[in-house]
Amino acid sequence: MLAVSVLFLDNIENFQSSWLTQGLRLGQVALRFGANDMGSIMIEENVVSAAGAHNRSDEKTLRYLISEAGFIPQQRDILYRHVKRRPQAGPTAPTSLPKRELKVMTVA
Repeated sequence: MLAVSVLFLDNIENFQSSWLTQGLRLGQVALRFGANDMGSIMIEENVVSAAGAHNRSDEKTLRYLISEAGFIPQQRDILYRHVKRRPQAGPTAPTSLPKRELKVMTVA
């Protein structure tokens, strides 16, 4: 549905995967189907958890999942402008990563 939405709703620039409600793995897979936003971490989240979803994550995990899906993580503000952060010490990150095959568990 997401991939078809991206094709037909060409006047919408940004599609967010809903890892908070659907889980981290499905949020990651949604990036490969056209979503360009993995969403954000929640400092305090009450609505979705009250409905029964208890998915949690941190910045490091989201950055890892985005990279593993073959994309470069980029922080943004609420208007989708890129936020520039100071470079972290350590090895230089590649400018792009090869796409890897994603495996999704199925429930029988």
